[in-house]
Amino acid sequence: MYSQKRIIIIPENTLLNCCNFTLPMEADQFVKHFADQFDETDASEFRLDTIFRNIEEWSSIIALSIIAMVDEEYGVSIKGDDVRTSNTIQDLYEIVKSRL
Repeated sequence: MYSQKRIIIIPENTLLNCCNFTLPMEADQFVKHFADQFDETDASEFRLDTIFRNIEEWSSIIALSIIAMVDEEYGVSIKGDDVRTSNTIQDLYEIVKSRL
């Protein structure tokens, strides 16, 4: 009997949530994804220790974008309370990392 094999190409830094297998989440990639939610702020201004509420462009709309990005990129649900209780990008990173 003929057996058909499937080859799946997975982009680098993609999280796999099947079969209890998850690639590690990289902090620098999280910062990049976080920075991508901002249109006017230069990406060089974002680091793990950045207090994101101090960024002039910060708004409730960007907070919702961050929540959606975390769900899409990492398959993790965070809530507005998680964003409200976080001060830095690292605070959010640690929340997401703990839920992987």
